[in-house]
Amino acid sequence: MRVVTIASTTLAVAAPGIAQAAPSCADQPTTKAFAKYGDSASYSLAPAGNFETGALGWALTAAKIVRGNDAQDITDGSYSLSLGNGLLPGVAMAVSPAFCVTDEHPYFRYMYKANGLVGLLSTWLRYTDIDGTTKEVLVHSRTNTTLLPGFWRASDLQPLAVDIPMTQAGKAASVQLVFRSPVNVLGSSYQIDSVLIDPYRKA
Repeated sequence: MRVVTIASTTLAVAAPGIAQAAPSCADQPTTKAFAKYGDSASYSLAPAGNFETGALGWALTAAKIVRGNDAQDITDGSYSLSLGNGLLPGVAMAVSPAFCVTDEHPYFRYMYKANGLVGLLSTWLRYTDIDGTTKEVLVHSRTNTTLLPGFWRASDLQPLAVDIPMTQAGKAASVQLVFRSPVNVLGSSYQIDSVLIDPYRKA
């Protein structure tokens, strides 16, 4: 597990995209969104995770909202997030709004598509630790994001609560999802859509 400390509590309040206070961990509507992939878990939408309200609450760098929903219609809509295309080399980044996570939110998943030759798409968890510092945890995934360019695919299960020490101690955490990809000056990019959270486990 790779953990990076990126800011103090003071900076977390002032800077956009840094983990902030999240809504309470209330029940959210769920669907078995990934059932066609053999995943019978129930999922709820991450904040603005279908991008139908634009990038509401998201912080974007070398990224933008574009037309085109995920081809499997995991969530209904007409838009998705384009990440990585730009005029200058660098790193594209999209940071979700903060949301509440407990140990009953073990994973998240999303749909993605590689448009052209792209570099590695990495996902991170950003959270405020017990000592008040803001940290990021690199999410490890078996998904090879360079395969099948031009086709929408479902990500592997991405660790959520299982990678955050606070939730393992039985406490709630304010968390943001961070997507990063190299910027390709030739116009290649990733599209991301249907960012969903595996929510409360119920008997």
